[in-house]
Amino acid sequence: MTKYLLLPFCLLLLNAHAQDRSEVWFGAGVKSELVKDLMFGVQTNARVRTDGRLQTLFQEVSIKSEHIKWFRPSVDYRFIASYAKNGNTDYGNRINLNADFRHKFGDVKTGVRGRYQLFLGNALLTGTDLDPSFRIKPYVEYTIPKTRFTPEVSAEFFYNPQNGPTGDRFNRIRLGLSLGIDLPGPNTLGLTYYYGKRFNTGNPYNEHIFSLEYSYEFKKDKDKKKKSKPVSKSKSIRSL
Repeated sequence: MTKYLLLPFCLLLLNAHAQDRSEVWFGAGVKSELVKDLMFGVQTNARVRTDGRLQTLFQEVSIKSEHIKWFRPSVDYRFIASYAKNGNTDYGNRINLNADFRHKFGDVKTGVRGRYQLFLGNALLTGTDLDPSFRIKPYVEYTIPKTRFTPEVSAEFFYNPQNGPTGDRFNRIRLGLSLGIDLPGPNTLGLTYYYGKRFNTGNPYNEHIFSLEYSYEFKKDKDKKKKSKPVSKSKSIRSL
């Protein structure tokens, strides 16, 4: 199975020179339950071009409600550093407002995540997926019985809400193929290959992205908590 997981990454590296945008994304985070059904998480993310140049580095803090089985709202704050080719670094503050609607049929889970991302204060448009936008992401995941693997397919549509010649329209689509791995203990690993296309803009391009994301869930001492029905941890990767 390992060789099939590495295949998209190898193709990405071999064809990087021929693509408009080719990147590798790395993410690592920790999450814990603040109070019952309210999760708190912190994460570090680095986005690197396939020529080795750091493109973006951002830190994220998030709060997610798990009170309702079929609806999971959350809020993310990101402090972002964007690195230009000329050596300049731009900093920005962004908020993500997320609404995740899902339904489970046995081992299959389907859902749609909506996201509205916006600037805090004054910020420069970067021409990337970190700019203000509305995002709609339907997905389907399947937990393979008696294994630690959960594959997922998704499609995300970006709508540009900015006023201007190329604003107020959809300008990007991104397709994803992911594999969530439930590692021993409170650890999960996510591998994803994305193909995207940007259009209706002055700077159209295709993108090929490989993402590697690790998560650790810090759990409180069971002896200090009331006995409750165990809750399975999510293996899917939808935070990017």
